[in-house]
Amino acid sequence: MTRKMRLSDVAVGKNFEIWGHVYTVLDSDDKGIFVLETETVCEMPFRKDEVDYKVAPNDFRDSSVRAYLEGYYLAKLMIAGAKLDRDILEMELDLKCTLGQHEYGVARGHAGLLTLEQYGKYYDIIPRIDTDYWLATPGKTPSRSPSISYTDDVWYVSSDGNYNNWGYSGACGVRPALTLSPSLLVSVSFTTREQVEKVWKGKWIGMTDDDGCTWYECSRCEHDLDSLEDPSHFCPACGAPMTDKAMDMVMERLEELKDE
Repeated sequence: MTRKMRLSDVAVGKNFEIWGHVYTVLDSDDKGIFVLETETVCEMPFRKDEVDYKVAPNDFRDSSVRAYLEGYYLAKLMIAGAKLDRDILEMELDLKCTLGQHEYGVARGHAGLLTLEQYGKYYDIIPRIDTDYWLATPGKTPSRSPSISYTDDVWYVSSDGNYNNWGYSGACGVRPALTLSPSLLVSVSFTTREQVEKVWKGKWIGMTDDDGCTWYECSRCEHDLDSLEDPSHFCPACGAPMTDKAMDMVMERLEELKDE
């Protein structure tokens, strides 16, 4: 079953689809919903040999990968209906190197890669894939490192989930990270009763005011029942199943749709 829902209601670690791409929710805060493509979208060098650099070849700010993300990749999403600054929000990538030096500062844009620190933070919920893919974190930076021997290297994630340094000219997968608006309507697939209940089922909450008047309120949409109305199996406002019997009815219907 696929259901349209607000991105803000999609659980962390859950996949959703929008603009023809599938993403995983990694985090949410007042800046938006941080997501990662479930697969790589292409394979390319971090920096092509003919592309010049201002500081070092492992600097994400003027890399070939960033040019691709901010160019072709975003253009494809916009053709599919995405709007910059409304749907896809600007985000900031911390480009500190392995030693914690900040020579490259930050990169601001609408599409980026995970950093090594973010890969560690979200390790348990990032879907494992069979393709190596780039991170944005440089191995070292030239001016503030004990040596410059690793200023060609960029961190990447291998297909077994480990991470390592690799030269900027090697080909590796590109797995975009975005910050999206919480109000976006996205498509989410559910296959088990537990999954359906987690994002759809509600419950009636008994309410009482200071005068002793009582009524029921839907936990999902806050729809109030009139004091004379009895709670039903489904919320009349948002349609959420409110009881175990209602969930039985929903799952039976899903099985019927699966067989049609």
